[in-house]
Amino acid sequence: MFNFAMNAGPNATTFTLAPILFPTGIRASASGFAAASAKVGATFGTFLVPEIQAAWGLVGVLTLMAAVSVGGLIATAAFSHEMRKEDEIEES
Repeated sequence: MFNFAMNAGPNATTFTLAPILFPTGIRASASGFAAASAKVGATFGTFLVPEIQAAWGLVGVLTLMAAVSVGGLIATAAFSHEMRKEDEIEES
């Protein structure tokens, strides 16, 4: 279930949202920025989560992760837009 959730969520948004949301001229930059942001988050998680768990316990870490996930959901919903037709964002 964890692997399914990771591939349906953060992994998919890194490689799917950037090409869909940005014009052709900056799609590669947007994808690179998304991938770099994911790597920064992974690095911070590797070093900070054990420290947070030592201070707050497992329940605290899981609560923090849930809050961060909900924050990501809200940010994605707030800044997203619906495309109604093919090539809507292409530059003329």
